[in-house]
Amino acid sequence: MSKYANLYEHLKKSDKNSVKMSFADIEKLIGVILPESAYKYRAWWSPSKTHTAASGWERLGWKASVNMETEAVSFFRKNELDDYRSFWWVNSGASHNNQVARGEISCPIVRENDTQRPTWINIKYVKKNDVIFSYVQQEIKAIGIAQTDCYEANIPEEYKEIYGERWEVPVEWFELENSFKPKDFIEQILPLLPEKNSPLRTHSDDPSKIGNGNQVYLCSISPALASLLYKLAYHEDADVIEEIAASEIEKENIPNTEKESLIKSRLGQGKFRAELLKIEPKCRVTGISDERFLLASHIKPWAVASNFERLDPNNGLMLAPHIDALFDKGLISFSDDGKMLIKDQSIENVLSSWGVDYKKKFGRFTQEQANYLEYHRRELFDLL
Repeated sequence: MSKYANLYEHLKKSDKNSVKMSFADIEKLIGVILPESAYKYRAWWSPSKTHTAASGWERLGWKASVNMETEAVSFFRKNELDDYRSFWWVNSGASHNNQVARGEISCPIVRENDTQRPTWINIKYVKKNDVIFSYVQQEIKAIGIAQTDCYEANIPEEYKEIYGERWEVPVEWFELENSFKPKDFIEQILPLLPEKNSPLRTHSDDPSKIGNGNQVYLCSISPALASLLYKLAYHEDADVIEEIAASEIEKENIPNTEKESLIKSRLGQGKFRAELLKIEPKCRVTGISDERFLLASHIKPWAVASNFERLDPNNGLMLAPHIDALFDKGLISFSDDGKMLIKDQSIENVLSSWGVDYKKKFGRFTQEQANYLEYHRRELFDLL
């Protein structure tokens, strides 16, 4: 029998969605002292092959949020969404530099029914590996990966007279070399913004104010909006759920030089885009050649491509964002001789409204490109 059996039974019998206990409470319940690592390392409270205690309560449907400073832990019931990555938009303001330097996001703890600061409460729902976009001075300036679930932490000395405890999430931040203003792309972003607690203004009597930042802190955003923001940041196609976590590449058993190229390509610095521009210097459909408005789109998606295919410039097209959106979803494709293939009449109508002459040919593809297009037609467009 596990020495944590009494703790598991206590959680199993609870009819609450959360249970808060001190380390001393747990020791009294199980009848033994917790191991030293439980006091020293936050990781002890997260399930893994070596952390059998946490694996036990996870199997019962609970997860733990630990405060190492106060030696207390809150157990929360997991729900069916807990296994999926979530996406967040933080309006950082003047705190941006501090939060990037400290590698975190944080805010004072507020009550569940606090109607004045509802987006502060969102931070407690942030989980390990969630993706966070930092918005400051009207620009997206960094993208981060949550390193742990949110936990309660002590407030820094300089704020103790104002606030009590705070919520905190350690974040690995990637500062953007080319930050961008979401307002410049508001026509694409507007339909994807949340109806409630939107980070940007969606309505105004003054049209010039639509797209300005709202007075909110942390907003939940959809995978579709996160994917668009990632594309605008790095000018590459992105299934964010699969791609932004470069740490996954680190685990692969491949040479360090190839690993570095793959990681850099995910961070928008890699040779894939540079090499692709040599063979596809403009969007075939619109003729746009200004690199600021072109996306390096994989033909065979990154998620299903081999490491060689991920870096092969023949597996790519430079496309304007609105054309990429159709190609990425398999709503259009191309024949080897450059004819555009269109899924249905509704997509023809969209192309016509954009002024695209979809009946013309857009240039023959090389044999290497044609090999990837065959996959795109078969697996995404489903028209052979």
